Amino acid sequence: MALSSLASPGTRKSSDVIVIGAGVIGLATAFELQRRGLGVTVLERGKVGRGGASWAGGGILAPLDPADTHPQVRALIRDSLACYPDWCAAIHAAGGIDPEYQVCGMQVRPPLVVEHWAQLGRECGFRSAPSHEMAGALECPDVAQVRSPRLLKSLASALRAGGAQILEGQSVTDIRGDAYGHTLSTALGDRYSCVVVVVCAGAWSAALTPMASLKPVKGQMLLIDARPGELDRIVLGAGRYLIPRRDGPILAGSTVEEVGFDSAPSEVAKTSILTSAEMLMPALAGRPVLAHWTGLRPCLPQGIPRIEWLDTRPGVLLNLGHHRLGITLAPASAVIAADLVLANG
Repeated sequence: MALSSLASPGTRKSSDVIVIGAGVIGLATAFELQRRGLGVTVLERGKVGRGGASWAGGGILAPLDPADTHPQVRALIRDSLACYPDWCAAIHAAGGIDPEYQVCGMQVRPPLVVEHWAQLGRECGFRSAPSHEMAGALECPDVAQVRSPRLLKSLASALRAGGAQILEGQSVTDIRGDAYGHTLSTALGDRYSCVVVVVCAGAWSAALTPMASLKPVKGQMLLIDARPGELDRIVLGAGRYLIPRRDGPILAGSTVEEVGFDSAPSEVAKTSILTSAEMLMPALAGRPVLAHWTGLRPCLPQGIPRIEWLDTRPGVLLNLGHHRLGITLAPASAVIAADLVLANG
């Protein structure tokens, strides 16, 4: 079926493409489709960028554990990192909100596999660490970060500026195909029509598609008081990390918990993260915790996202399962999804 805005009787709205989910993957996919001339509507079950993992993420543009990174995902990481600076600039220009992309470098303690970073095209090298840090740490000077909440706001602003609809509080309960394409029903009783549906609902996608293997993995984060410039680069060690923000505070994270859809912060996790943060940067001992939050990451086996057509439902595309790499993989994942949609049209 050719892409066109066809409305079936009784529907409220119609679009070429409806994207389900306004996390970073959904918004990035919608932005890429919009840039290619398609009419896009985004339906979000809660608030834009606040329902799952994206808003909660630290925004490190690198894998945190090379040993757990599948070779297929490494190729996607390379593609995403290569286009990230221009992608952020395009989003900023389109919507007027700076996603705060910055190259700040990263120190890894203890060193990870140098060959892995070389495969990703990263510039790495060893140097003597200052006396208050771990000797022999691996310095990766070109690792970048983006401020996740700002990126989400930037993407949403760019989409709206281009004419896209982003509708909150629209939990999709049913997707049905008919002669007009697809009709989506929501818990509010609204109906929307489109030609192509792209499911980017993160850990909640299993309610819309047959994927028993998709599971939520909880992550908890802290924001710790600090002065601007007190930490000048990301620090990664023992499965935890510190991320400096431009305005001073330091993000510390994170946990990896398989507890279903429980998203409540816990004092146990807070204590554990604070202990790790103080080990990585002793000066943080006793500092006030400004915020404590959680996110639910969508995890698939081997950490490999699914960006493909759903066999059982023609015209329904999946773009999900990015686990801890959603922010990192967003631009390249969006390009793959848009290529599939345009090839189908």
